[in-house]
Amino acid sequence: MPLGFINEAIIELKNLGVRNYLIPCNTAHAFVDQYLKFEKMHFINMVEETKRYVEKKYPDKKFMIIGTNGTACSKIYGDYQDNPEASFQQEIMELITRIKNKGSLDYCRNKLNDILLALNARNNNCLFIIACTELSIAINDYNNNNFNYVDALDVLAVKAIKSCGYKVNTKGRG
Repeated sequence: MPLGFINEAIIELKNLGVRNYLIPCNTAHAFVDQYLKFEKMHFINMVEETKRYVEKKYPDKKFMIIGTNGTACSKIYGDYQDNPEASFQQEIMELITRIKNKGSLDYCRNKLNDILLALNARNNNCLFIIACTELSIAINDYNNNNFNYVDALDVLAVKAIKSCGYKVNTKGRG
């Protein structure tokens, strides 16, 4: 993870007078304790906001992280976090790579849907946390109701808008 670049960007934001900032990458949050901190700057933590949202909406429910190997291995979502079996995790990583390389979005949506349906059947209707920005692209337009999910990027976006003093219309969103 390019921690040096992240901290350089934080310094630039400080110099610009930014009061709130965020990093829309779950994997980068494994290093959040190493980010530079400044007194008048507030970091909106994607992982912490998503955990709060899930704890409020789905108390005591275990959830499965759908994201990179780094996000899965770092256990940044804590004790209630489950990870997909290795074969599914490999498929998820291949899908993330395909999205990054501008692969067919229709293929990616269908493949993600298939993966989540299979995981859902094997894991007794668990809650999925979509914990990768690339996967957010594939799931949000598809919005299949055959499984429960929370998109960490959606949670982050809502918190960012509210942090700027605006209201958010979340009708129809998890």
